Amino acid sequence: MLRAIGPSARTHRISVVVASMLQYAYEIYLKRMDNNEKNELGEIMLTAFETGYDEAQEWLSPVVKTLFMDAGLKMDLVSELPQKYRKL
Repeated sequence: MLRAIGPSARTHRISVVVASMLQYAYEIYLKRMDNNEKNELGEIMLTAFETGYDEAQEWLSPVVKTLFMDAGLKMDLVSELPQKYRKL
């Protein structure tokens, strides 16, 4: 999905899509957890969503980086101004 929409979309708009995808995956994981179906990504999301922002960023950054790399998207945010944004 990200590979299809990524090249023509703005990064700040893709972030909303990624956040929604992660939220949906988290909800699915919670339903499966009731059946004792656990996996590494689900446990990462569970930990991230139950902690504060800083901890969540630490846990989810590798997941988001992998999603972006798999989709062929660049990690640098670019401004119309000559300055760069911070990297993920």
